Order: sequence, then structure tokens, then C-alpha cells
Amino acid sequence: MSIWEYANPKKFMQTSSWALPWVTGLAVLTLVTGLVWGFFFTPDDFRQGATVKIIYVHVPSAMMAINAWAMMLVTSLIWLIRRHHVSVLAAKAAAPIGMTMTLIALFTGAIWGQPMWGTWWAWDPRLTSFLILFLFYLGYIALWEAVDDPDTAADLTSVLCLVGSVCCSF
Repeated sequence: MSIWEYANPKKFMQTSSWALPWVTGLAVLTLVTGLVWGFFFTPDDFRQGATVKIIYVHVPSAMMAINAWAMMLVTSLIWLIRRHHVSVLAAKAAAPIGMTMTLIALFTGAIWGQPMWGTWWAWDPRLTSFLILFLFYLGYIALWEAVDDPDTAADLTSVLCLVGSVCCSF
């Protein structure tokens, strides 16, 4: 059995359709449990006070933003090498999620940074690279919308994803 069998949308949907409600329920349960536990049952930090609890949203959203781009990189490489349409559709679907997670990470980082550093924004390399990542997400989504031919759009966005991976250098 090869993993490439699941690149067929019909086979993938048959296999995953029974698991989707269970995985969704488990994801919601763990998300709610984690947020309630993090915000209400963890003590305040002795230096940061209650603002340390922002990290419980900031860090996972930043990790999701980076992982979404990494997934887009892998699927873009699959598109460029194997020309498999499902891979580029996966990258296209991941882009809005990654952009949203990047925006959440930037916003929560600013909320945390203001009381800790005394400023909403510092031109730190980590912060700046996340802003650039957000701009690459915007460009990726805009490029999909700007090009009419799906194969040409897939080629261009795959190259943009490769360039973005080099520029942001995770």
C-alpha cells in the first residue's frame, strides 16, 4: 500500500469520511480543555502576571502558521515534480488558514509585547519575518485569484511558495 493511493480524491474521501466527525469532536474537546485549563487553572507568572496567558494562544497560532507554510512548501514541491492536482489544491486550502494563524500570532504578540517591552511593535527579526510571512500569504492568495488558468496559477504559486520559504527561512 502506498500513500499515493490517497491522492485520489475519491479514495481519500471514502477513507476519511467516517473519521471526520470523530476527529472534529476530539479537536473541539481538546481545544476547549486546553484554553480553559490555560486561562483559568494556571497561575500568573511572578514577573509577567496574567499577560503570560496570552502565550497559550500566541505560540500555537504561530506554530500553525509556520506548519501551514511548510505543508504548502511540500505540496508545492509535489506539484512541481509530479504535477498532482490534489497537492496544489491542498496548498491552496491551507493558505487562508495559515494567513489567519499568522494574523492571530502577530496580534497576540503585539498584545503581549506592549506590557512586556513597552511597545506594540519592535523590528526584531522574528517579528519582522512573521510580518513577511503574512505578506507572502497575502501574495499567495492574491496570485491564485489573479490568474485564470488553474495550472498556470499552480505553477506561479508553487514558485512563490518556494521563494517565500527561502526568504522566511524557517
